[in-house]
Amino acid sequence: MVAVTAAVEMGARRLVIAAVLLTAGLCAARLLVIGEFGLFLDEAYYWVWSQHLSASYYDHPPLIAFAIRLGTVLFGDGAFGVRIVGALSVAVDAWLIYAITRVVSDSRRTAAWATIFFNVTTLAAAAVLTVPDQPMMVFWLGALYGLVRIARGGSGWWWLLVGAMGGLGALSKYTLLFLAVAVLLWLVMIPSQRHWLRRPWPYLAALLATALFAPVLWWNATHDWSSFALHLNRTGYGFAGWRWDSFGVHLLLYPLMLGPPVFVLAVLGVGQALRAGWRSDPAKALLLLTMVPLPLYLAWHSLSEWIGGHWLSPIVASGVIFAALAAERTAPAARRLVAFCRRAAVPFGLAAAGIVYLALVETFLPLPAGADVTARFRGWDAFAEDADRLRREAGADYFVTTDYATAAILRYQLRETVPVVQLDEPERWSYLDYDPALGDPNATALYVTRWSSPSEMIRASRFFASVAPGGVVTRPIRDDRVETVPALIVSDPRNRFRLLLDPE
Repeated sequence: MVAVTAAVEMGARRLVIAAVLLTAGLCAARLLVIGEFGLFLDEAYYWVWSQHLSASYYDHPPLIAFAIRLGTVLFGDGAFGVRIVGALSVAVDAWLIYAITRVVSDSRRTAAWATIFFNVTTLAAAAVLTVPDQPMMVFWLGALYGLVRIARGGSGWWWLLVGAMGGLGALSKYTLLFLAVAVLLWLVMIPSQRHWLRRPWPYLAALLATALFAPVLWWNATHDWSSFALHLNRTGYGFAGWRWDSFGVHLLLYPLMLGPPVFVLAVLGVGQALRAGWRSDPAKALLLLTMVPLPLYLAWHSLSEWIGGHWLSPIVASGVIFAALAAERTAPAARRLVAFCRRAAVPFGLAAAGIVYLALVETFLPLPAGADVTARFRGWDAFAEDADRLRREAGADYFVTTDYATAAILRYQLRETVPVVQLDEPERWSYLDYDPALGDPNATALYVTRWSSPSEMIRASRFFASVAPGGVVTRPIRDDRVETVPALIVSDPRNRFRLLLDPE
């Protein structure tokens, strides 16, 4: 018996060491990759935020801007500096998933499997890009750790950790609010946890979270609640306008972001928990409930527009924990399937990550134009340089565009040395003060967008009395593929444009 116990302990220790080495190795790989390809458009947009720190922004709360600012102060304004904090945060996620699973399962082996599975998900591989979900996930998992400690009989003081992590997570992305919904469901639906509703701790946690979230509330209150309105109005176009294509792709994102082997294990683990009487184990019940509000919202949202794979981050986190539970304890009928998925998870995940990183860094892979997702990262430095060349040749004083992404990439690539004005959605740039001289009748601008459309000249004429062809801007994507878009020279701004510069 002693020998068996010693063997089990040795096996658990080896698995934990493997999880640590895998976490460290993949973190090092991400650090090697993140500086080797250009920013995608939203990353440039967040970089602009980082140069103009604010209590919040139109699209998201502010923490992503502070994370990028930290990285760029330490490592410069290049892609490495923009991405390093996000890339490192995934290693923190892996450690927190280990800690959460250790509490839920009381098993180091299971916790190590959860960490291994998380590291080989597509979500972890994609952490070479910087998105607001990355800081949010650290705090989501920090709050979840406090909650599973409570579920296992921890004292009320753990609620303060939950409140602090929840407030900081909401400063990262509004997605954290779905965890609050899950916690409320947990307190109401799980009999063993209802006693907390009669005690002050959850309410103190809510007050602490609200206090930390107060800057975002204040910003929205002073900006016509524009950020909240944006997210509340993004869905619900009516049955006739539902997009079944984006809904179907949304369903495929779950196996894609987890990776097929881990996804199968996660489904088995969830089924196992449900069959065992899910409300009898408050920790597993909590994990199950974290997988309800957000997926329901994403399903609804996907009927209106495409969703990003990184939006599934919290579901992936709970999914790998259930995958680890299935990998360690499963019904005899599923043992062969479990054994296959457990063996396949790491090779599949590493191969997928390797292919993704190679495609991002190198251009020799034969990717057709319609399927080349790496095109969104390529050629923007040349695009901005070519646009600035046309601007100088035309004697233009600044740029105008119609979309936030073009505005952001021009600002980033030119390091904000030339003013850029977006004609639509001025609320995105409410933190900027434009020079009123841009509205001078004699001022000239180069009008450029990321796409070629015959309606652009009509659009420009709504803001400027003089509109003329201004040449062509090129963006080299691969050796055999170059995109071109026409530019316009615009001048004599109309009153509509001057109001955009100074709405007061």
